[in-house]
Amino acid sequence: MLKSPTNSLSKLAIAGAFLALWLGLLLPSLNRNRLQDVDELWHAMPAQNAVLHGHWWPLQVDGRAFFEKPPLMPWLVAVTVAVSGQPRASWPYRLWNCLAGAMILLSMIVLGSLAGRFWGGLFAAALL
Repeated sequence: MLKSPTNSLSKLAIAGAFLALWLGLLLPSLNRNRLQDVDELWHAMPAQNAVLHGHWWPLQVDGRAFFEKPPLMPWLVAVTVAVSGQPRASWPYRLWNCLAGAMILLSMIVLGSLAGRFWGGLFAAALL
């Protein structure tokens, strides 16, 4: 049985609207609080040191090499901080985690669609 293109387009529009609403509500709140959680600060410090002091490799925290996590995420965060020009703001440190969350929600919707349960995937993404 062939699917009609309008049905697929309407589902795509619904999924896009859901993700746009989610991002629209979440992105403005990324800079509301300072980085306060010890874990959040610990993972932001290597990126901040890379931008402020030029310690891109090895990443450093308090003068010690930071090898607790792979460097890709701190590098992405550091580039975002450098491009934004706001090393003291909190949103550049949270942006990539927010976008990863959006990709997870999109994956839930896509998996639901591939299983023939678009509304189930959308509902699972909304619950998550």
